Amino acid sequence: VSRLHGFQSLHPDIGLELDPTLRSADIAAGEADIAIRYGDGNWPGVDVRLLMAEQLSPVISPALLQSDKTIETPQDLLRHTLLF
Repeated sequence: VSRLHGFQSLHPDIGLELDPTLRSADIAAGEADIAIRYGDGNWPGVDVRLLMAEQLSPVISPALLQSDKTIETPQDLLRHTLLF
């Protein structure tokens, strides 16, 4: 997103619209020429290309880290409130 201004300056003839939702764009109906979405890529009727892989890491508060509620396995995380 930080490079969009530069892109539009170099290509003023290309219309660009951001739709930051989880809704799928109907490309076949002409709703968009391209859509970038997050997910597993299992969308029938769509040509899907992986742009980048993700790496997830759990982050906890210092208070929880020092409490008696130890986290030693991934399953231990399920006992806590998870934010996505």
